[in-house]
Amino acid sequence: MDQVHPKQAHIDIDEKSHPAYKIGLLTQVSKDHGVSPQKVLKGTGLLESDLGNLETHTSYQQLFTVVENILEYSPSSAIALNAGQKIIPSHYGIFGYALMSHNDLESALRFSIKYHQITMRFFEHTLSCEDGLCYFQMHPLMSIPDPKIFRFICEFQLSLIFTILKDITGKQYELVKLQTTLERTDHAHIYKEIFNCDIEFGSERNALVINEELLSAPLTNRNAITAQMCDELCDKSMDKISIKQSLVADVHSLIIRNPIEQANILEAASHFHMTPRTLHRKLKSHGTTYTSILNVVRKSLAIEYLNETNFSCDTIASLLGYSDPSNFRRAFKQWTKRSPNEFRSSI
Repeated sequence: MDQVHPKQAHIDIDEKSHPAYKIGLLTQVSKDHGVSPQKVLKGTGLLESDLGNLETHTSYQQLFTVVENILEYSPSSAIALNAGQKIIPSHYGIFGYALMSHNDLESALRFSIKYHQITMRFFEHTLSCEDGLCYFQMHPLMSIPDPKIFRFICEFQLSLIFTILKDITGKQYELVKLQTTLERTDHAHIYKEIFNCDIEFGSERNALVINEELLSAPLTNRNAITAQMCDELCDKSMDKISIKQSLVADVHSLIIRNPIEQANILEAASHFHMTPRTLHRKLKSHGTTYTSILNVVRKSLAIEYLNETNFSCDTIASLLGYSDPSNFRRAFKQWTKRSPNEFRSSI
C-alpha cells in the first residue's frame, strides 16, 4: 500500500483559532492530580470558566504554556498519557462524527490524514503497510525546542489517537506494538497499561502498528449517509482554511525572506498593494495579526541562528530587524522562558 501524505501548512502558534477542549481536558486531569486550574492556566490569559465556553478559542502557544505549568507543578509524570485516554471523538466536532461514521478503519484513517488540518495538529500522519503490518505514523509539523514539552505533546497525541481508534472500532482494535522516538521513562509501565502491547522506545518513528487485516474492520457507528454529509462539511472547512492560509502564508513568506525590511506592516502592505489598515483588517478576519506572524518568524529564525551559527545576540537581533538588541532579548525570553544565551548553552 502506498503511503498517504497530507498537505503541510504554515502554523501560527499565536493564532487563537482552536476550541479549548484540549486545554480544558488537561486542566481537569491535572486537577484530579492535585494541581489547581489557577496554576495550570497561569500565563495563558484564560480562566477556568473560559474552558467550557464554545466561543473560547485558544492557540498553540497557550497550550504550550499549560504544558509548562503542568510539568512544573504536577507530581505525576504520566498526565499526558492519562489525559489522552479522556478524549472522545465528539470533542472534535464534525471531524469526530465523520471519523465514527466511516465504513471501516482504513477509510477512517485516510479521512483523518486528509482532513487533520481542521484540528489543532502537532504532527502530520501517514499510513503504510508492509509484511502484513500497518503503520499509522506521526511526523512532527513544528519545532518544539524543549524536549520535555515535546515528550508531553507526543505522549498526549499517541494516547488520544489510540483511544479514539479504540472507541470507533470497539474491542477488536488491538496494537501489535507501539513505536516511539521517545526514550524509556520512569512511567514506562503506564504505556504498557494503556496500549497493552510491546513498546519500542528509542525507535526511528512514532507509530501505532496494527495487523493489516484490521483495516477492513467495520466501525461501530458506521453510517454512509452521515459520513458523506460530514465529509462535505469538512471539505467546506478545508476550503476556508485554504483561503485563510493563502494570505497568512504569503505574509509569513514575505517576512522570512527579509525580516529586516518587514519589521513593520508598512512595507508588507505596500508589497501586497494594500494600505496597512486593509492588511490589518484582512489578517484580523483570519484570526491573526501582522505582529503575531512577525513574532512567529522571528522566534523560528532566532532558534535556528542560535542552534546553527556562532552569531552574537546583537547580530541576531539586527538580522531579525530589531534596532535595539535588548528588545530582542526580552522578546526571546517571553517566547522560550530563557534568555538567548541560556538557550544556546543548553544546546
